[in-house]
Amino acid sequence: VRFDLLQSDFDLMMASLKAAIEHDRFAAGLWRNPMPSQVLVLPLVWDDLWEPYRRYMVDHQKQMALALGRWRRQARHALSRSGGALDALARLDAVYDLAFAPKETRLLSTLPIRMGQLLLRQVREHIPDFETTSETGSHASVTSPAWLAQFEMQLRLSLLAELELRSQPLLGLIEAMKPRTHEKN
Repeated sequence: VRFDLLQSDFDLMMASLKAAIEHDRFAAGLWRNPMPSQVLVLPLVWDDLWEPYRRYMVDHQKQMALALGRWRRQARHALSRSGGALDALARLDAVYDLAFAPKETRLLSTLPIRMGQLLLRQVREHIPDFETTSETGSHASVTSPAWLAQFEMQLRLSLLAELELRSQPLLGLIEAMKPRTHEKN
């Protein structure tokens, strides 16, 4: 396996995942899930506001898990073909993945819940008479309130931090494949 090609392909995949989060672009080999529109319909119905953001976040988490998981398995396979210490590293990574993946998944699955709690606090702060139940009556629209744009930025930053966290084991495997130059002391 040529390290330079592997590193280049990995960089492209990471750039694609980042662009999907930052700019709502298509991620290569994945689906597009744009950020919901910043239009609030008042009176506000919680599920109408939160559900698109929850789906946005969960879909991006699934994309990360699928793309990075596939790459991690490929990296382990390449390492195992190299034999010796690299084969041992591939096996060790597989064991760690089996041991820690369920807990990581469980912990990361709480992020949408926490972001929902953050949004609810912001809604209650900026719309003081908000209740989580829907009301019938006249509707008004508010486009792009600053606090909602701020929430969206926080949601994107949370996803980017998760991408960074999820990519760390794979970066370690790729680094292990890097050709070493032996220096004489």
